[in-house]
Amino acid sequence: MPRLIAMTMAALLSASGAAAYDEAALLAQSRALVAEFVGALKPRLQAALQAGGPASAIHVCAELAPQIADSLSESSGWAVRRVSLRARNRRRAIPDDSRRLTWPRR
Repeated sequence: MPRLIAMTMAALLSASGAAAYDEAALLAQSRALVAEFVGALKPRLQAALQAGGPASAIHVCAELAPQIADSLSESSGWAVRRVSLRARNRRRAIPDDSRRLTWPRR
């Protein structure tokens, strides 16, 4: 009897774990966060470009973009990061394994 209860509990836990992982919902949430990030960054970047050219835009990319990402990470519970094929800021660069596993080779 205890073995049957343990097997039933294991089956219920694995079924609930599968139901909790909804790839479509996760994709929708991630896309919404991307849109929110771009919506916060783009106007600031455009204003900086118009006000002072590319030199002013560097400040937005280097200082404000990470702040926006950190704020979204805190409010959403997701790890919001900017990534690039070329790391521009070593403190925020992605690990080599992430690049190798997630981005197609050219």
